[in-house]
This record gives sequence, structure tokens and C-alpha cells, in this order.
Amino acid sequence: QLASLTGTLRESSTRFVRCIKTNSEKLPQKLDKPAVLGQLVCSGVMAALEVRRAGFPTRVLYREFVREFRAFTPRGAAVADPKALCAAMMQHPHVRERVPTASYRLGVSKLFMQSEVLYTLQSIRNAMLYPFVRRLQRWWIKLQGSILQRKLKRCGADLEAARAEASIKGVAAVAAVRDVLADAETARAAAAAAPSAEAIAPLRAAVAKAGKVVAAAVAKKEEAYRIRAEFLAEIDDAYSRCKALRAVANGLYAPRDAEGLGKACGGAEAQLGACRAELLTVASAWDQGVLALSGSQGPHSLRRAGTMASMRNVAAATQHVDTHEARRARLDAALGAVREAEALSARLLEKQRL
Repeated sequence: QLASLTGTLRESSTRFVRCIKTNSEKLPQKLDKPAVLGQLVCSGVMAALEVRRAGFPTRVLYREFVREFRAFTPRGAAVADPKALCAAMMQHPHVRERVPTASYRLGVSKLFMQSEVLYTLQSIRNAMLYPFVRRLQRWWIKLQGSILQRKLKRCGADLEAARAEASIKGVAAVAAVRDVLADAETARAAAAAAPSAEAIAPLRAAVAKAGKVVAAAVAKKEEAYRIRAEFLAEIDDAYSRCKALRAVANGLYAPRDAEGLGKACGGAEAQLGACRAELLTVASAWDQGVLALSGSQGPHSLRRAGTMASMRNVAAATQHVDTHEARRARLDAALGAVREAEALSARLLEKQRL
């Protein structure tokens, strides 16, 4: 058993704990300093510390020393050997002034130092680096101001780009676009008055939201234009069919049949005309809003009050416009009337042929 215990202790990193009684009464939170000092002296701890202090207890590998205290590297030093470089670093003027040669030794792979030498070297290094740290801090403070200004300028450029996109694509008269651009402008004014990271963060969020809203409005308008173009193409085709039906009506022998087919064509054309007028009214309302905004930006512009009144009129004019489904239903009804007129024309032609 003893041999097994000895083998286990040799394989492990043994640590010995010395128990010191703080007081003879065994009371908590009570320290009897003379008794504690007597125990330390009698147990040999103080003697071990004196011996250790008289020697070189602090030991650092040469590579670690060179890496940690590279501020002591001589100018133009091109020494590849870490030991030689460490010896040259210990001859630095500031180090040689405060660290005597007898307080350290150069070993095979480590630098041996007395207990207070490492702290002295760290103090010298910090004193040498402090002016550069302060200079770097002052530069960073100035750079922070310029960074905030650049962020503010970038946000302003993005906001102007969103406003220009809304104006060019003709969606600046949309209430949602106007509101989000106004909110972003308010955030930019607040950030410009007191530039800070806390003020620029909501500005960036407002500008990003404005860009998304403008892009969504542009996409919605383009989709509406595409649908309107499809509707107009269907209306033009239906008008061509009605024109052909009128030609058929003019060729009928029976006046009553010709009159009935003409009325059917007239009813279908009336419904097609109403659908076309509705589509053109919507397009005209958008164009009026674009003209009002572009006029407010030119040298011979309208007054701002007049421009805002025009925008309010556009909004009021577009509020009663039905949805795409309702217009689709009315156009289908008009196309149905055209088909009924074509069916009537086919029956009348068959009747005339017989």
C-alpha cells in the first residue's frame, strides 16, 4: 500500500497545505497576529520565503519574455536567438537604470529573476507605453467624432436617395411614403443636433424603413401599371370587336335587327368606356401628384401650400377608387356584354342567311 501511495504521489502534482490556527479560542472572524506569526516562524515558512527571496524564484522562458517585453527591444536588433535578444533587452537604458545585474541570471532556456524584478520590469514597460496609449486614445476620440459624422452623412445620403427614388417613380404623393420620409427627416435633424451613437441608431432604422416603404410603394405602383396596361389592352380588343359588330349591323337587311345589334354594341361600348375612364382617372391622379411635387422643386415652383393642397386633392381623389377586384368585375361585365352582342350578331346573320 505504501508503494502504491508513493507511485500515485509521484505521478501527480503534489500540493501541501499548511494549517494555521488563527486563535486559541477557536472563534470565527478572530485573528491573533502574534500567534499566527509564531506558527509561520516555527513551521519554517518564513525561512523558506527568505531563502526564496534571496534566490531567483521568478523564472520566464526566453520566448515568453521577448513577447511580453518587446518594448525593450533595441532599435535595429536582428537577433534570432531568444537568449541573446533577452540579454540585449535587459541592457536597455531604462531597465539597466533600475534593475541591477545581480538581480537576474541567464539560464539555458529561462531568465531567472528575483521576486521584485518582474514587477519592476512591468512598471518600466507601462511607463514607456503610457504616452503612446494616451496619444492613441486622443486619436480614437477624434476618430469617433469623424465616424459619427460619416455615419450621419451616409444616412443623409440614403435618405436623399429614397426621397429621389420616390419622386422619380411617382410615389412621393402616397401618404405612407410621405409619413415615413418625414419621420426619417425628423430623426436626421435630431441626430445632427447632437451626434451620438444613441441618436444615429434610430436614424439608421428610420432611413432603412423609409427605403423599404418606398421600394414597396414603387413595386405596388408598377404592379398597378402592369394590371392597368392589361386592362386597357383588353378594352382596346373589345372596342375592335364592337367596331366589327357595327359593320355587321350595317350589313343587316332587317332594320329592327340592325337597330337591336347597334343598341347591344352601344351598351357594350358604354361599359367599356366607363372602365377606360376609370383607369385613366387613376393614372391622371398619380400624374397630378407627380407634377405637383416636381413643380415644388423647380425654380418656378408653386407655393408649398399649393403643392400640399394638390397632394391632398390627389389623396382625396384616389380614396374612392375601387380595388383591382372591383375593376376586374366591371371589366368582365363589359366583356360579357361584348360576347352577348357577338352571340346576337351570329344569330341575326344565321337568320338572314336562312
